[in-house]
Amino acid sequence: MQVLMLTGGFGTRLRPLTDIVPKPLVPLLNRPLIDHLLDMLPDDVEVAFTLSYGRDAIVDHLRSRDDSGRFAFIDEPEPLGTGGAVRNARRRLDGPFLVMNGDIVTALDIMDLATFHSRRGGIGTISLVEVPDPSRFGAVAMDGDRITEFVEKPEGTPPSNWVNAGFYMLEPEVIDLIPPGKVSMEREVFPSLLPRGLLGYRYVGRWTDVGTLESYLKAQEALLEGMVASGDLDDPLLVAEGARVDSPVDPPAVIGQGVRIGRRCRLRNCAILEGAVVGDRCVVDSAIVSPGAVLGDGSRATATIVGAATDRR
Repeated sequence: MQVLMLTGGFGTRLRPLTDIVPKPLVPLLNRPLIDHLLDMLPDDVEVAFTLSYGRDAIVDHLRSRDDSGRFAFIDEPEPLGTGGAVRNARRRLDGPFLVMNGDIVTALDIMDLATFHSRRGGIGTISLVEVPDPSRFGAVAMDGDRITEFVEKPEGTPPSNWVNAGFYMLEPEVIDLIPPGKVSMEREVFPSLLPRGLLGYRYVGRWTDVGTLESYLKAQEALLEGMVASGDLDDPLLVAEGARVDSPVDPPAVIGQGVRIGRRCRLRNCAILEGAVVGDRCVVDSAIVSPGAVLGDGSRATATIVGAATDRR
């Protein structure tokens, strides 16, 4: 199996954090998001990455890994959309391949998805997850395992609450059906594949995208709860070695390496990332504090992302 990971996005909804850290490298439980995605794959699988914004930082990180020999890099000088990115990678893809969105946290079984696709024999198989509100995603209608309708970000009544989970297996002939230029897989390619046999693989379990402040904190909490369930943590609270924390922290929360937190602070449901400084008497609630950011004494950061240049004294 070949894998193509889409990592060229700008991560605009996580700004100002992504102004300094490309979205694939955004720390999640003090590890880059891209490492969590790679954990889902067998160690011997070759992975190609589509690269645009933050290219050099992403390549440097991946080359620093012990398994870097299995990685390939595909430059995308200008944004091509999800479909255009797949077409741009055609020289690296010569058999059935898996496409992974680079901003998902899930316990989905990749090899079971691949087996399902192989046995059903369709031109493509999209992993599906059921969500309360499908308006931010690609929603589908189904007839058995076959997708009969695909609507990206539906307005009004969606075809169902089953949505694209961000992982899909495709046969190589799909690449020839993608026109040149900027193309959306979700808006253009998937609907065109319906008559050719586009299948849906329903998944029930942990799943969230990491595209917004709210979903980032949801993903962080889910991973922390998983560590509690496995016995790696007593509470959904992770504090890196070398952090100095002089106030109580209400979980769920993650404190990064080199962080300094002053006295008489109120902290809950937050991520305070590497090298950040939080002064005395601060409130940090449902927030991300970017690496290297400074919150001066008495600052408040509630339901927000604090940028690295911030000093609220």
